[in-house]
Amino acid sequence: MATRISPRHILSLLVVILTAVVVALGLASTASAAPSVSGCGANKYVAGISTKAVAGPDYKIVLTPTSAARNAPANRDVTVSMWHQIQSCVPGLYGQLADSIWQQLECHQMIPIEKIGSREVTGPTYDLESWREALENPNPASYVNTHCLNENGLGAENGTPGYGNNFPGYSDLAEGTRHVG
Repeated sequence: MATRISPRHILSLLVVILTAVVVALGLASTASAAPSVSGCGANKYVAGISTKAVAGPDYKIVLTPTSAARNAPANRDVTVSMWHQIQSCVPGLYGQLADSIWQQLECHQMIPIEKIGSREVTGPTYDLESWREALENPNPASYVNTHCLNENGLGAENGTPGYGNNFPGYSDLAEGTRHVG
C-alpha cells in the first residue's frame, strides 16, 4: 500500500527547496547586508550618502546634508532632490521601505537644524533607518509626535532592527521556514 503525502507536507518541502535554491544562487545575500554605497550622492544639497549594516537585513542610510540644505527648511524641491540622490545610490527602495525612508527624510528636512543649544535635533547626518514603520498619514504634526518616525507616537520605539519588516518577502520567508518540519 502506497503512503499518501499530504498537501501540507508537499508545500513545506517546496518551501525548503526554494529556500535552498535562493541561498545557493546567492539571491538572498542582499537581504543580509546593507547595500554597498561608496562615493555616491554628492550634489548641491547632499555632501554624501553611505549605508551602515545594523541587524539582519536592516540598515541605516546616512545622508550628510550640505549647508544649502540646512538653510532651506521645509523646501519640497530640496527634499525631492535629496530623495533622487538616495534613489540613485541605494538600490531596492520600494513599497513600505521607500515610504518609510522618504518620510524620515522629509521630516529631517522640515527642521534641518543640527543642534539647539546642547540638544541634538538632527545631528550632523540624517540617519534614515530601514526598520522604521511608515506613517499612515504623514504630516508635520505626526512627524513631530513620532520624532521623525523614531517613536510610535506613544513614546515607545518604532520598529526593531533585524526583522526586515519593510523588506517584501523577507519576513514571509523567515516565517515559512520556521514552520517546516
